[in-house]
Amino acid sequence: TKEFLSQLTGRDCSSETVDGAPSYYGSGDHSLPHTDHIGQRTVAYVWHLSKNWKPEWGGALYWAQEPLANAYHHASFNSLVLFSVTPHTSHFVTTVSPHAKEKRLAYNGWWHSSWLPSTADEDLEERLATPEQRLKLTHAQVLTIQDMLDDPWAPRIQPPERHERIEELRGTIMKEL
Repeated sequence: TKEFLSQLTGRDCSSETVDGAPSYYGSGDHSLPHTDHIGQRTVAYVWHLSKNWKPEWGGALYWAQEPLANAYHHASFNSLVLFSVTPHTSHFVTTVSPHAKEKRLAYNGWWHSSWLPSTADEDLEERLATPEQRLKLTHAQVLTIQDMLDDPWAPRIQPPERHERIEELRGTIMKEL
C-alpha cells in the first residue's frame, strides 16, 4: 500500500506510521478550514461510510489547494478521497443539515514520510532544489532543517560553503511557505 500510494501521489509514504480515526458528524456539525500539515504527514485520506447519505444533507468535503483550484466531494458511500498534505492544502467539512436522516460517518487518516533531513544527507541540496520538491516537505522536515542550521548543539554542516547553500535554501523554503 505504501509503495502504491507513493507512486500514485508522488509523495513519500514510506513510514511505518499510517494512522487514522473514525469520524461522526451529526446535525449542525462541521469542521473549520485547516491544513493537515503536521509532523510527517504526506497524504491524507477520507473514506466515506454513510450508505444512504444524500448530498442535500451537507457534510461534504471541501478542499482548496489554492484560490480557484477547489474540489467539492459529497459524502457518497464507499468513496475514498486522497489528497497531498502541504501547507497550502486547506479543507473542511460543510455543515450537516438538521434534516439529515442518517449519520455522516467516515474514516480519516494519513500516510507519513520516514525521511528526516540530516547533515549526513549527501543529496540534501538535490532534495530541496525545486519548488515542487520543497512543497513536498513535511512540517517535521522543515523544522529539522531549521534545527540543523540554528541549534547551537547540532553538528555543523560542513564545509561552510554547503552550510551557506542550505541556509539560502531554507530562506527560499520559508518564503514559499
